[in-house]
Amino acid sequence: ASLVVYANHWPSQQNPAQNRMAAARTLANEIEKDSRELGANYFGVAMGDFNTTDRDVPNGIRDVILNKRWKNSLVDVHELSD
Repeated sequence: ASLVVYANHWPSQQNPAQNRMAAARTLANEIEKDSRELGANYFGVAMGDFNTTDRDVPNGIRDVILNKRWKNSLVDVHELSD
């Protein structure tokens, strides 16, 4: 099995939301690539400073990372701490 850790520091709120969306797409593409290459042996953890609030529209976390394709395999640990 392989654990892949993705360290993130997305653009700050002073930047346009599109910059954070680009970072979200980059992360999603890396996750897709690694999960394809490693198959059932893939386990990933994405962490860091996403600089994204619930009010952001568009929202890189909600609109890109928490997408329906990964619904059964992705856990948002932030929700676990509520």
